[in-house]
Amino acid sequence: MKIGDRIKELREQHGMTQAELAKIVNTTKQNIYKYENGIITNIPADKIQIMANYFNVSPAYIMGWNEEIKKELKPNSIFGKKLKQAREAKKMTMDEVVAVCKRQFPECGLNKGTLSKYENGKQEPMISNVKYLAEVLDVSPDYLLGKEEKNIKHIKTVTDEDIKFALFGEHENITDEMFEKVKAFAKFVKAEKEKENGNDK
Repeated sequence: MKIGDRIKELREQHGMTQAELAKIVNTTKQNIYKYENGIITNIPADKIQIMANYFNVSPAYIMGWNEEIKKELKPNSIFGKKLKQAREAKKMTMDEVVAVCKRQFPECGLNKGTLSKYENGKQEPMISNVKYLAEVLDVSPDYLLGKEEKNIKHIKTVTDEDIKFALFGEHENITDEMFEKVKAFAKFVKAEKEKENGNDK
């Protein structure tokens, strides 16, 4: 297989247009067309390296010197399932995820077709895209990869300041005495509830 065929194959596997790949490689759509059709065969080494890194293959594979593809992740039904769950939990459509991802991470090169393949376990996710999607969906990469059952990315200790804001908003004149009265009342309500539950048994 020629260099151009390899580039086209990898591009299509990742659901990318020539224009999208050109943006990643920092060249023009016309040059990508010429690469793929053998019009330009002496492709700059830095462009080969960028494509290799992006597609998660070796430069030798693109050049046709090596038939073995280096892959860090395999098509993963767990990833697809977790990805879809996280997206639906955020109440986002595929189009919305792609739009946010492209806005926050222009280099991601993600499109709806690729996202659909990810969710259906038909295409392997690149490590970089796993990180980007995790950030957009507010989960951890390990959660998406099935390495942890719960999303622990944003576990946070609730402080008194958090509680004050939840109760009083942005009012600045909340004294410690007022806050202690609120906590005392909360303890009273809790005790009464526990007493009721005890009487129900």
